[in-house]
Amino acid sequence: MPLLTLSDRRGYRRRILLDLTVLLLALVLLWGGAGFPLPQSLRFHAMERRRLLESSQVVLETKLPSGWHITVGVTDDHIHAAGTTQDPALDQFYRWERNGKPQLILLPNDYAAAPVFAAVDAPSEAAAAELSILLSLQGSTDISAQYMAAGKLDNGLFLFTLEPQFTGDHSTLAQAESLWLRHGYQSLHYQQPAPYTLTFLDDSGAVLAVVHSENIP
Repeated sequence: MPLLTLSDRRGYRRRILLDLTVLLLALVLLWGGAGFPLPQSLRFHAMERRRLLESSQVVLETKLPSGWHITVGVTDDHIHAAGTTQDPALDQFYRWERNGKPQLILLPNDYAAAPVFAAVDAPSEAAAAELSILLSLQGSTDISAQYMAAGKLDNGLFLFTLEPQFTGDHSTLAQAESLWLRHGYQSLHYQQPAPYTLTFLDDSGAVLAVVHSENIP
């Protein structure tokens, strides 16, 4: 095999640099076409910095059926949750005090989608979880419905999705449910979930812990 001359080597390097430049431009165009999105964890921590909050440890990154990307992080004293879409103007950021016990949080989401909750600080031995929650219209116990949901384990956190119960029904209760499912995310009281009971079970089905919300009736 003949040795490359100096000019051959220079030409070879130029072709490599040209190929790399074309590849880089193609990647930039693709990134630009997607709106220059940042990785979810970077967007999440940027939202924390804009709010002058302590950077949290990310414990969940997932995508909901609505298409929203969800990131949950914890510090020693707080829980942070962010929902991001392709439109940054629609991004949501929630924050709760962390009480050291398993607690339920409402995940940011499209308000028209079924509510999705997450259990944070669940027992490490838990293999399953069940949620019982009472949803009522503007805090009224006269127009309320009890929901049951099984937890879906996602990266160490249990997620609970509340599906409508009164599809096709035109009762007052059905209307109240529809209002909550469609507008519950816009409530000023999102930091305090509706009254709930969380039950955690081990892989044999034995109960590990039962946690009640502070506002359970």
